[in-house]
Amino acid sequence: MNLEEWFTSSSNVVHIPTQLHVLLTTEGVRQCKSVPYLEEFVVINEDGTGYIHSTIDKGEINFITPLFYRLGKDARILEPKELIDGLLMRAKEVLHMYEDEKSC
Repeated sequence: MNLEEWFTSSSNVVHIPTQLHVLLTTEGVRQCKSVPYLEEFVVINEDGTGYIHSTIDKGEINFITPLFYRLGKDARILEPKELIDGLLMRAKEVLHMYEDEKSC
């Protein structure tokens, strides 16, 4: 199964709905529009900023966490809390990695 088939398959059905609400800078909009999974959800404001407000399957949170982590300050997650928690965990892991290097 290729990526296009996956997007159109029944495995992409929302079984456990959760709200995804994200505020995007202009750079965040540009980055999200380049990701096939996210591009259809991006709404662009007149000033070039944007947002995502959509229903996703809760099972997709682990998949989208690294996507939003890479966006850094260009994407502010408002919900779901599980996504925010995942981003915080990743940030702490990176911080600890560099703190450990200082003590060497």
